[in-house]
Amino acid sequence: MRKKTGIIIALFFFISLPIFALDDAERLKILKATPDQEWKRVEQGTKAWPEELFPLSTWTDKELAKMPPEFWAKVRKAEKEWPLYIQRLGDLYEKEFGPGIKNGYDLFLLEQAQMRDPKYFEASDPIKIKKTLKRLGDVAYLPGKNFNFTETSQIESVRLYAYSQGKLRPIPFDIVEFSKEGQVVLTSGPEANSKDGDGIFNGGDLLFFMVADAGHKLDKSYVKNQLPGSTGVYEIEISYSKEYERGWVYLTTFSGRAPARSPIDYTKFYPEVGISFSPFTYAQCECRKVGSKTVPTGNIQTMLGSPSMGAVPIDVHNSISISLVAIPAVGKKIEHNESEFDLSFRAWYEGNVIDYRRATWKIKYTLGAGSSTTVTDAVITPFFAFNCSAWYNSPYPEWAVKYIEMSFGEDMNKRVLLNNDILKSTAKFISSADREGVIIDGVMSEKEKKWDKSLKSWYLLTGIPGTILMKSGCDPATAKNATLGFDWQDDMEHLGFSKHIMILRDKTRTGYFYMEWAAVPRFWTPTKFRWENLDLVLKRTDKPLTYRIDDGSDIVPGKCIHIPDIMKVKKKYRYN
Repeated sequence: MRKKTGIIIALFFFISLPIFALDDAERLKILKATPDQEWKRVEQGTKAWPEELFPLSTWTDKELAKMPPEFWAKVRKAEKEWPLYIQRLGDLYEKEFGPGIKNGYDLFLLEQAQMRDPKYFEASDPIKIKKTLKRLGDVAYLPGKNFNFTETSQIESVRLYAYSQGKLRPIPFDIVEFSKEGQVVLTSGPEANSKDGDGIFNGGDLLFFMVADAGHKLDKSYVKNQLPGSTGVYEIEISYSKEYERGWVYLTTFSGRAPARSPIDYTKFYPEVGISFSPFTYAQCECRKVGSKTVPTGNIQTMLGSPSMGAVPIDVHNSISISLVAIPAVGKKIEHNESEFDLSFRAWYEGNVIDYRRATWKIKYTLGAGSSTTVTDAVITPFFAFNCSAWYNSPYPEWAVKYIEMSFGEDMNKRVLLNNDILKSTAKFISSADREGVIIDGVMSEKEKKWDKSLKSWYLLTGIPGTILMKSGCDPATAKNATLGFDWQDDMEHLGFSKHIMILRDKTRTGYFYMEWAAVPRFWTPTKFRWENLDLVLKRTDKPLTYRIDDGSDIVPGKCIHIPDIMKVKKKYRYN
């Protein structure tokens, strides 16, 4: 069990490192003493973060002992990069969009305010139709096969543009390649497969961009005239017709040297210390030593929201728990937990809009034969993270698993939540079936004891440190034979412990189980919840967007970005 530690352990191991001496509970007292207007400036990006916020995460003596002191020095340095990155990004946004616009959320709020002005819809050259999208965290992903390129399009010659706030601008994007066999091309990590890519945007390759970056509709001829050297312009229309939401992005190809890409980088990943962050979220996962190198894993240890999201970035999470129970047709019952899985990322792609990471593992059968193979893919975006575990069961009935119980859970940091007067009784857990929710206080009330254990559409953890939305599910074929459930525990052993469960009683050959987390901006306030901000985040899955490229057919991407064909890819990776 991971617990937060204070200065005693930190000094014991790293007397020479600059680790702040106050524990998490003391930090909040200092932050509370900060005048409201001063903290408001931190939220707005006009004041440096208080030093009392660091370190962002602390560790047990056992965890500290796993890695050498130089590793922890790199961790502390990477932590300090988050506010510096946010500041640099804020400077870029202000330069492009004006004073007070420090990030994509500020720009979204500005656009929404403009749309409420009746004069907004008065089109003027070069605009043909105004943008009406009301999307913040949605990420578009479109296959290359839907673009009818008239010539070979090298990835390096592709750019994305949108017209907003009076200017045609390049917007951030990623193109993730897939080999002819359908294998995702991950360019970094111990088992990277860059050689499987051909550098050409086509076929099953996926284009990613933030929907919020879309702009107004233009004539394609205008785009071409504005971009010397362009050889092709492809209009991407994004819409949700039921609420008249529309926006446009223009993919442009170039001959020779293409113009500079957008300077905005939405995601940063430091694999050597397992830290990733965006302007809005921060996460750190456990790392492991593999030979002389440090490899990040899928075992998340810290999750934070940034001040711009209305959060105080202090880690109230304690630990992640992953468990699996399997009963094969032949052999003994198998039980694994997060400490027994090898969730090391084999390879990853570091992009401007997304990070794509892959871990692989097997169920270790007692007899050693017919082991089921699982590929766990994690996709990290500026606002949400998606984790999908796809498995392939043995093709031989005598080795097939006849029962699988998979669960994913996390509990809260009781030393912070229970021993601090500022946070005490403010953190709540809410579900789609119970919007009043329960207070996380280490006591199981009668209401909590009677909570329905069937899986609900969504769950919400909210409080002063920010708000995070959680959802889980499985593929339609698996759902026919599976029972999806949820368990809740709130006591002194497991504070605010939520667990998502899938039980499968069938010799299913293949399927997947997913978890996703999404940051909700400024949901919690001392007096009320801002449900409209939750609705904004839920739109991504509840009101899926439709895409159309030029005069082509409508495209509605699925819930999961990519489901691997494990029969084809399992031989590509090692399994420890």
